Amino acid sequence: MFRYGGEEFAAVLSNANLRIALQIGERIRALVEKTAFLWKNQHISVTISIGVALATGSESDSLALIQSADAALYQAKERGRNRVVAG
Repeated sequence: MFRYGGEEFAAVLSNANLRIALQIGERIRALVEKTAFLWKNQHISVTISIGVALATGSESDSLALIQSADAALYQAKERGRNRVVAG
């Protein structure tokens, strides 16, 4: 896992099919949602939206895969946030 942008992170799951990638994304989403975050003695509710893309080998470059994951992320946000969506 690595930081990709200001508030964006990427995870590369080698040898994971779409079903496994979605399950891992959902586990991460649920863990973040139930984690108690404290800032200046105040509980802060945190949720995340996750976009999943699968490398099929037909992408012309890694940018196409990143764009697919980014489009899925925006779908997750448009559908109400705090969810995992495959692109």
